Amino acid sequence: MRKDGRDKYYKLYRPKYRRRHRLDIRTYNRKYGFLIKKRIVEKLGGKCAKCRTTDIRLLQVNHKNGNGTRELRRLGSHDFYRLILSGKRATNDLELRCANCNLLYEYETGRRWCPVEERGCLAQPITLHESGGPA
Repeated sequence: MRKDGRDKYYKLYRPKYRRRHRLDIRTYNRKYGFLIKKRIVEKLGGKCAKCRTTDIRLLQVNHKNGNGTRELRRLGSHDFYRLILSGKRATNDLELRCANCNLLYEYETGRRWCPVEERGCLAQPITLHESGGPA
């Protein structure tokens, strides 16, 4: 709380400002988020750990030991990335993976459940009935 009496002012006018400048704020947040992602990608090597793609739009931070969701819930993504950039969070258990490799990694490690009884369900081709639907 501010001690100079501006609390009432901010409580009254901040929502109006945010409504009026919604698009400007969204544009700023997207640019800032992309800048942070770019710095994180550079710090973690700049390419996918498996397929070596360098497209920043596809790259994601992967926790090798799991527990990524738990850590992000505890810290929030902003603080998580800020700690990485400041060097206060070790990066030896983190790696970059593109979206496809990250999803396959989760299936391979058992973090995601495969709907078919066989473990090799992702390699199985999908066969279609004559009606056009899956078998």
